[in-house]
Amino acid sequence: MVKTYTHEFNTKLYKGKVSFKAGLFINGEWVDPVDGGDMIDVVNPATGKVITAIPGGGAKDVDIAVKAARKAFKTTWGLKVPGSERGKILNKLAELIEKYGDELAALECLNVGKPFTSTKQLEIPVAVYVSRYFAGWADKIHGKTIETNEKKLAYTRHEPWGVVGAITPWNGPLMIAVVKIAPALATGNTVVLKPSEITPFTALYLADLLNEAGVPPGVVNIINGYGHTVGSAISSHPNVDKITFTGSTLTGRKILKAAAESNLKAVTLELGGKSPTIIFDDVDLEQAIKWAAYGVYYNMGQACVAGSRIYIHEAIYNKFLEGFAKFTEGLTSTTGAPFAEGTQRGPQISKTQFDRVMGYINSGISEGAKVHVGGERFGDEGYFIKPTVFIDAKPSMKIMQEEIFGPVCSIVKFKSEEEVIEWANDTTYGLAANVFTQNSARAIRMSHAIEAGTINVNCSLSMELNVPFGGYKQSGIGRELGQEALDTYTQVKAVHVNLGQVFHPSAVNLSKKHKQKGSSRTRLAQDLNPNSFKGKYEEAPRKPLFQRATAPHQDADILQRHERRPRPQKPQRVERRDEVERPRERGSSWPKKQSSSPLPVMEKHAEVPPNRRNPFQTLLGETDESEFYHPPSPVSLSPMLEKDEGQALSNTTPIPPTTFSSPPLLPDFLPALSSMLGRKARPTPIQALSIKWLIEESGFDLSKSEWKQFLLASETGSGKSLAYLLPLLQKLKLDEQNGNYTRRPNSKRALNPRAIVLAPTHELARQLSSFAKALTHGVKLRVMCASRENTPSTTKTNVTAKKLSEQLDAVVAGAIDVGEMDIKKDAQPVDILFGTPVKVMELIRGRGWDRLEGEVEPDEEGKFPKLRRGRDKMPGGSLWKGDSMMGLENVEWVVVDEADVLFDPDFQEVTRTLLADISAARGKPVEVNAEDPSLSTAKTATLSSATTNPINYPFNFILTSATIPKNLANYLDQHHPKLVRLTSPRVHSLPKTLKTEYASWTGGNKFADIERRVREVWASDAAAHSMLEPGSPASLSKVLIFCNKSLKVVELAAYLEEKGIKCVALTSTSEQRKRGSNKHLDGFMRPVQIYPDLEHASSSAPSKGKKADVAEAILRDPKQTPHVMITTSLLSRGLDFSPDLGHVFIVDEPRNMVDFLHRAGRSGRAGRKGKVVIFTKMKGRGSARGKEIKDRVRELTRKK
Repeated sequence: MVKTYTHEFNTKLYKGKVSFKAGLFINGEWVDPVDGGDMIDVVNPATGKVITAIPGGGAKDVDIAVKAARKAFKTTWGLKVPGSERGKILNKLAELIEKYGDELAALECLNVGKPFTSTKQLEIPVAVYVSRYFAGWADKIHGKTIETNEKKLAYTRHEPWGVVGAITPWNGPLMIAVVKIAPALATGNTVVLKPSEITPFTALYLADLLNEAGVPPGVVNIINGYGHTVGSAISSHPNVDKITFTGSTLTGRKILKAAAESNLKAVTLELGGKSPTIIFDDVDLEQAIKWAAYGVYYNMGQACVAGSRIYIHEAIYNKFLEGFAKFTEGLTSTTGAPFAEGTQRGPQISKTQFDRVMGYINSGISEGAKVHVGGERFGDEGYFIKPTVFIDAKPSMKIMQEEIFGPVCSIVKFKSEEEVIEWANDTTYGLAANVFTQNSARAIRMSHAIEAGTINVNCSLSMELNVPFGGYKQSGIGRELGQEALDTYTQVKAVHVNLGQVFHPSAVNLSKKHKQKGSSRTRLAQDLNPNSFKGKYEEAPRKPLFQRATAPHQDADILQRHERRPRPQKPQRVERRDEVERPRERGSSWPKKQSSSPLPVMEKHAEVPPNRRNPFQTLLGETDESEFYHPPSPVSLSPMLEKDEGQALSNTTPIPPTTFSSPPLLPDFLPALSSMLGRKARPTPIQALSIKWLIEESGFDLSKSEWKQFLLASETGSGKSLAYLLPLLQKLKLDEQNGNYTRRPNSKRALNPRAIVLAPTHELARQLSSFAKALTHGVKLRVMCASRENTPSTTKTNVTAKKLSEQLDAVVAGAIDVGEMDIKKDAQPVDILFGTPVKVMELIRGRGWDRLEGEVEPDEEGKFPKLRRGRDKMPGGSLWKGDSMMGLENVEWVVVDEADVLFDPDFQEVTRTLLADISAARGKPVEVNAEDPSLSTAKTATLSSATTNPINYPFNFILTSATIPKNLANYLDQHHPKLVRLTSPRVHSLPKTLKTEYASWTGGNKFADIERRVREVWASDAAAHSMLEPGSPASLSKVLIFCNKSLKVVELAAYLEEKGIKCVALTSTSEQRKRGSNKHLDGFMRPVQIYPDLEHASSSAPSKGKKADVAEAILRDPKQTPHVMITTSLLSRGLDFSPDLGHVFIVDEPRNMVDFLHRAGRSGRAGRKGKVVIFTKMKGRGSARGKEIKDRVRELTRKK
């Protein structure tokens, strides 16, 4: 028999008796636990005394409840009940919550310790509103009808998941329970609810209200109990279709794991937070203090959105600290018993939480922070803590990184907008943030830059129940509230209805243009045949757009050789009726698929013409060329550097450059390619050159959709990384085909690569691996990318490589990604491993390898200990030393892409350590001096006394870079005499004499100042300049602007566009999506030019207001040169600069200027004098930092 608990309240604020059943609510009835259950004490946090004991359920009770919910879903609820009826029941529930609001508020106060007045005025109305809000949505959940053709109907349905497991926390038991139950019932789901065992009172009282509202039996089931029993049983139950959970990040991980390991159920997680409150110097100080205090001290800090990190601009720091401390001290007078008049702050929820908060306060003191206010217990009874304020806290401290869930905050001063954005994002959480400023433009910039799911401007803890709520990063998955919540409780079904379409293989999924005999791949390759539009250019050759005295563009040379080569016609195959209709005999194999490419098929021992000789022959060594088709490379292997960058290496043979006098036929090839791939596909000229080369030389045989995926995988538009990978891939292909290579079987070290390709960024590593995957189709080579899968700065970009792996199943063989598998269980032997040096080192030595102090010895059994998370210790497990996941014994090739980055001071230590580890594993250790001053950018171009013995690595070492600084070139010549260097001969022409000018500001619109200076430059000389390289994504003009962040690139480009200045902006796709700026920009390293005025435009140029393909427009009319180029220093690597470039604007970060000058400063011809204008917030040009920068500029730009 289920007992009834009754509590009598006799306070000034509420008098009366409240009763509820103390049991389990299953299938509309109150029952006792099957096995008796544990009696769980419920404590009043205001007194620390036990109120009563409530029985807790177990796994068997969960199973019974799930069966009841499943039965109800199939019979009395779900799609069996119209949405209008479900809405009526929810409206009735809202009326009952409102009717019994005093009783519910009293139970919440007693159980949670919240003040009665705030509970009655806030949380009860929220529960009522949420029920009515989703009641209105119940009959408005619908899909879409999608247009296809007149003989087919396609539409979607939004259907409920089925049984939803809801797990709620203790800090808002009633409100959060309704937030989960209401949308679940509105969309037709049934619910098994587990309230917190600490605060079950209001959930149990709610059960009887559900019955009274008319909710059918089994639709909502409520089981009290512990997380490790009831919560675990719900998360892992195979018949629960979805989990919705609010609580800590640690518990969220466990639920996510249980959901994945059971039936891969859908999961919505609302987890912890460490929200920043940012206050600038233009605010109403009194209002800012009150809002900031409310944001951190509401419910005594027991809110996931609590703004516990308060950043104050240095100009108002002292005033704010004084006012906030006074306000905080005044809160003690309103802290006390929940039912007392005037109480606004209550206790912590339990003794455990009380000890946890006090532990964080002691941790902050021990780490060096100072307690400015509070920091101790309040009163002698209950779990009360005085509101606490820390000062002098550092970003690495626990109180600044971990969620405290108590009345504790840290106040930190900041200087600049950029600095506080970096600090605000320096946490694993991303739930909410509060920004206080009267500058609306700044408020919007901050809102877009901070990585959080909710941004409050000039307020805190602001929540509208029709607006979605959820977090970034480790603050959760999915969204609660608003219309978006409906999506988390439904799944989409697509329905295709044939209304008379007759089946025919050639008519399926093909446009009218391709409804001809032959496959779509064959038609695509034939339509892209450059011979089809060759005639008019032979009759009237165009005048060259430019001339270059140095090495020409290799892609153009290859295209010309392709144009001169006659293409043999493919013989037409005559089909025989018996050949088509005869079935395959038992034991025989299907005929091998013939290539649909229009290229001639080379016989096994056919003689290779001289102009078909593999230019990588000197690198690969002697191989039987008749066994493999060697296409020419689109990039020269000439190791020659500029004259002032060192001499060519003695053991390599330079390929003499060729010349050309006519431009490639890209103006017609680009439209043909775009037409075939569809209107939305906008390949750059470099991508078009790559595709043309792949079709003609490699016999690449892809369909229309697969070519689109290839474009996504090569979003950089460079296309030349292909050539860097060709020698390696061809060598491995040869060995694979000839049977000269046997993979090492799986062992304790699951990954045993034969080649490692290093790149400076995760995005570049994934893009290179995508190229490799596409180029190894049909060959059993395993390509793997060791890249972060969920990093915010790379997630969006990584989608393209992931799509390639998922959608090109017919092309990619054996492609796997570290982020998508368990290395120990699922890894297979790998031939080529791509990644950053740091990520590869983590696979070898484990995470945190560079933070371990000294050697860690194994125990008696030879096992290494698993280190816990903590300062100066390795986080996240034991993948290191003896438990390494990588073996290096088989590594024969190491490719270092973007070598000027990976050997600069920021990367050189980890890069050289990795090379030393590989050498040691190969049995030939090398000495690596990580402190070698010859690589320091602060040194001159000579090695002086830093020369050491040459390093001979026991593997093939390939170094690729578009530019190699002279000091690095000299270092490589001294230390790596057998190194093969691949360089793309680009011209970096920057005047050797630059006049430095400092433009400082303390406020106002710096963009307006930049606009004024740009107009001054072009007013003096408005002549347009031709490109340096055909097919280059953009021609950089006289003004180059460096910004410190991609976000600022987007903002400045939009501003200049509105002012009528033509510009080209390079930025990452992720930043565009954050800003919603696809109107202005298009793709990572795929610039789009803005044409606000078309005074120089030709008739073929795009119309005003529309996006344009910059490269195509410039190829047609070189007068379309932009005024300004805007980028960051990282994204500008490898680009060409105009010969008249003499005006460099540096916005906010002087290091960009130094980096640019270091790479391109003295390698070009002398030009007229120009300016380097530094827009910075330095106070006067006489500051120490300003003098340091000025001296550095002079050193880098002076004549020899």
